[in-house]
Amino acid sequence: MNFTNSSTTEGADSDRESNSESFYTELNGEADTMTPAPTAKMGDPSSNKWLCCIIMFVLVLASSSLEAPTMQLLENAACHEYYHRYEPGKYLPYSHIPETECKSGPIQAYFAMLITITSVGANLVELMVQLPLGILADRRGGKLVLLLNILSAVLYWTSLAVIGFRQDLFPIWCYYIVPFFLSIGGGPRVSNAMLFTVLNDSISLEQRTTAFSLLEAVAYTTDFFAASIGSTLMSVGLSLPFICSVTCFAVASIPTLLLSGNPAATRNRPRKAQLDESPDDPGFQPLLDDVEEVRSGSTKRLSIGNRFIALFIEPWTSFPFNKTIVLCLGIFTLIAAAKTCVRFLIAYLSQRYKWNIAQV
Repeated sequence: MNFTNSSTTEGADSDRESNSESFYTELNGEADTMTPAPTAKMGDPSSNKWLCCIIMFVLVLASSSLEAPTMQLLENAACHEYYHRYEPGKYLPYSHIPETECKSGPIQAYFAMLITITSVGANLVELMVQLPLGILADRRGGKLVLLLNILSAVLYWTSLAVIGFRQDLFPIWCYYIVPFFLSIGGGPRVSNAMLFTVLNDSISLEQRTTAFSLLEAVAYTTDFFAASIGSTLMSVGLSLPFICSVTCFAVASIPTLLLSGNPAATRNRPRKAQLDESPDDPGFQPLLDDVEEVRSGSTKRLSIGNRFIALFIEPWTSFPFNKTIVLCLGIFTLIAAAKTCVRFLIAYLSQRYKWNIAQV
């Protein structure tokens, strides 16, 4: 009788143990389904973090060092155009003209018009492609958009330099179409947005603020000496800063290709998994509507040309113009206007005090 009770007790204990094991197995299974997939991150966080810093350094160095050389190039173009039209016998066509002869009022007015057209055109083109490139980054990853951005920068600055140095082959109105090269991959604001996106997908939530601050510190530190480097190079030869900057843009593609992982993995997961990971906050919602749903419902019967047009129209039609977005657009406009005013300030100081642009 005692042996029977003991065997019954052992059987009950074994049943409880098996039930508890199955219970914990179910819990672990549910936990595994709720845990983000390891492929959602971009690989090694530390490597991507430092690669983003290197890319930011090279891109800011290349673009900021061309501020003064671009001003000198546009002033030379306006000066040659003026003497070619109104005083054709004073200098040989497209020969060297002293910079002091380019400080008169009509030349500076034409120079200011060139600055306005190139700056405003570049800002408008970049603003138009910002959202479509963001959607492309969500689908294909930030690495692809960064490579397109580097390609557009190389084409933009190369065409600007070629038109300026070979005015005998290219008329001055070619400057007006140069900003359209930025429609391939955007300008510096697109590259900044993509770098922050890649960095955000590579680090944890606790490290995000520190990593973003580090990336901004790299950009501001580079700005301190990039302008001096550009002025020093242009004093040796005006073509030298353009050659160095285009080379830097090309070199930036190497660390971009080394970025690991697929940042679009977390965005392409089912919406339920994303909502499970999102904080319980009523204000937490995607910035844009699901473009794939809109595309499948409204544009699946369109032709290829109309689909391409719809790719640029859909972000604007589904854009939520709330208070935060309006403020961001206002800040974007003010920053673009401030950067444009800096160019006018350089031109004014150069004319007012008869300084070379490199000295300003």
